[in-house]
Amino acid sequence: MITKSSAGHIFNITPGDTEGPTKKIKLNYDVSLNLPFPRNRNFTGRRAELDVIDVYFSESTCNGGGSAPVCAITGTGGMGKTQIALEYAYACHETRRFTSIFWVSTTTEEAIQISFVDIMQQIVEEQARASWPEPPDYESIGARLGISDLIDRNGNINCRSGPETSIYNNIKSALFSWLKLPGNDKWLLIFDNADDLSFAIDKYFPNHGGCILVTSRRPEFFHCAEQINLDGLDKENAIKLLSHLIQIRNPTESEHAHISAVVEKLGFMPLAITHAGCFIHEMNIPVSEYLRYYDKTFKEAQSKIPKFGWAYREDTAVTTWEVSFLEIQKQNEEAASLLLTCGYLNPNEIFEDLWEAEDEQPDPEFRIQQKRRFSLLASYSLINRSQPGAFSVHPVVHNWTRERGNRSDRLQAMKSAANIIIQRGQLLLLSEGFDGREENRIIAHIEVLCRYAMPEHFSSPGSSLQQLLMSFAALGDALHEC
Repeated sequence: MITKSSAGHIFNITPGDTEGPTKKIKLNYDVSLNLPFPRNRNFTGRRAELDVIDVYFSESTCNGGGSAPVCAITGTGGMGKTQIALEYAYACHETRRFTSIFWVSTTTEEAIQISFVDIMQQIVEEQARASWPEPPDYESIGARLGISDLIDRNGNINCRSGPETSIYNNIKSALFSWLKLPGNDKWLLIFDNADDLSFAIDKYFPNHGGCILVTSRRPEFFHCAEQINLDGLDKENAIKLLSHLIQIRNPTESEHAHISAVVEKLGFMPLAITHAGCFIHEMNIPVSEYLRYYDKTFKEAQSKIPKFGWAYREDTAVTTWEVSFLEIQKQNEEAASLLLTCGYLNPNEIFEDLWEAEDEQPDPEFRIQQKRRFSLLASYSLINRSQPGAFSVHPVVHNWTRERGNRSDRLQAMKSAANIIIQRGQLLLLSEGFDGREENRIIAHIEVLCRYAMPEHFSSPGSSLQQLLMSFAALGDALHEC
């Protein structure tokens, strides 16, 4: 028999043939908050995104339907996806929006399984605290939670008592059963860093009650979730964040202009701005000098972290994209090479047919393979397909592509960019009619390549395409001699 209580549920547990009064075990749905990271005291902005998450969960639970609503925060590394999830969790804990909030590391399938074990351990400990001042009866708690074979007399879940797959399946089943108990519908599960889509992540999503929040670099969650595609901070909050990090409360007009220039250069990316703030503070330099360091020593300027209180796991701007790049390289080396080539093209607008310049009517199979490569880069949020047939690259990612690898890698990327631009430019000059927009695009690519490959070949703005291609030949020859 099950009777409902205002603090949870009271279950009558009657051991096999034991005589005497029934022992009552109360399951408490209020589980203490236990997140892997502290609240980020430098968290700035993102009110709109936080409101979208909360409104979506509120409307979804009000409309009923039984299934747990899923909201996914997606975007390139460094945009603050995990920080938004953390801030939402801490804010909801303050307002008691949810009775329990659980964090699931989703880097691998094994990490999810281990997180589920940790969550069940939290639930066991909460039931033990609820029995105070009486000593906890872990045998009864384990029996009621469906893990009697996995819990010892001290309340610890033992995952070495049988085959791992069987144990993790039992833990998952027990957790899902607890999450769908009558009245237990105010929980939040946060699946953080869900970038590995080689397995079905949604099989770990409970389908009854509660809410599910996902963070991922992958934009493929729109099929099953309300998806928030994250861009950089708005300019006002980006300036506010950097000003706070470098401890300038009331910037002068000149300081404000330099701070504004820095955040614009960094594409309003929170992680990159945080690195800049740490670098400026630790190196004890004026904000006006930062961009000089950034252009000359990108890795140093975008790797500086404080000695303690870092709110981004072990990630830095330099490492966060390397993880995605290596995964892309493992799946498709041509796609990885395409990204490095983009480091020497105009990042604001790159048309996908730029690689088709050699043949006005490329083989359909080549076009399909090329589209797949761009799709793979977009799948890891390293490019942004802002319009059909074109994409952009975030300015900090654009800088990173030129800094990773060795000299040989960079030279190969420069040569590839030079070949593409020359072929495309010559094709345009030989074509009938004048296409001013296409000419401007090619000129923008030439200027970027010259600026970063060999500055002495950089032509001043205003030159015609034909003049630029003539002077550009010297750059192409020099690159091929390397």
